[in-house]
Amino acid sequence: IIPRACSEIFSIIDKIKNKDDQVGVGVSFIRVSSIGEMINDCLNENIEESGLNLRLREAIHPILPLEFYLEGSTRKVVNNMEELSSIALDGLDRSEYIDNNDNEYHRGNRSHKLLTITVIRKTIDGDLYNSKIHFLDTVGIDRVQSTTKNASKPFNGKTPAQRKA
Repeated sequence: IIPRACSEIFSIIDKIKNKDDQVGVGVSFIRVSSIGEMINDCLNENIEESGLNLRLREAIHPILPLEFYLEGSTRKVVNNMEELSSIALDGLDRSEYIDNNDNEYHRGNRSHKLLTITVIRKTIDGDLYNSKIHFLDTVGIDRVQSTTKNASKPFNGKTPAQRKA
């Protein structure tokens, strides 16, 4: 679902964008441990620091609905599907590394994963459009190998080891 949806995002941007519009696409990827609810920024390249200095905050606006955000998390700007896919896969690899090497609670820790894609478009008239898509992989429904042959392969049917090969 994620690769198809992300590909569609860039396809739609190409269709609706005028040559004078400014469009930016940002990606963030966080992991929430199923034990202890520890949060990690999976786009932070320093895995040891991926859980430091992150704070859940509320954005209060007089007109817009209440919104929560993770202060201190990394957001990377991407220009095409290939960049987005590469960043998402790197984040997934970091998340799985943390799951398998997190000694704070126990080895083999499972986690929720949240990939957020933000699209911001500013028209030549100054109108601003902001959209977010959240992809959530929750503990308990992902990668149960006994239920399906490919359940442990969320990105294009490949495990982290196969992606690196």
